[in-house]
Amino acid sequence: MEAQKKNELGFTVDYIIQLKHWETTHVGKEVVTSLAAKLTDDDKHRHYALLITTSRLTGDAKDEMANKGRLSAIEGEELFDMCSQNELGVRSVELGEFGERRGERLLFLDPEWFDDLERQT
Repeated sequence: MEAQKKNELGFTVDYIIQLKHWETTHVGKEVVTSLAAKLTDDDKHRHYALLITTSRLTGDAKDEMANKGRLSAIEGEELFDMCSQNELGVRSVELGEFGERRGERLLFLDPEWFDDLERQT
């Protein structure tokens, strides 16, 4: 997926966005390397990549991201916080009618919402 955004100076910045909806596997270095390869060198000030995952990045993936530059990531917990604050891609269930947890709701990422988003890209 590609997107454009104006930065604080008013210049248009191009982004490549990759989504990974993995429940049990951490995102590894090879995914970061593949994403970095999609960035062009013709204008290093305008091309960036964003990796969004419901999972987490491995240590090697984070190191690779730092070494390559122009790459950012939003991982599981941060993604959950952003989604729940904006009421996007989250579902809630009531924990129970009685007892200590009465009236409490549990929020979790909605896998179907992310599947639909991935199919659109």
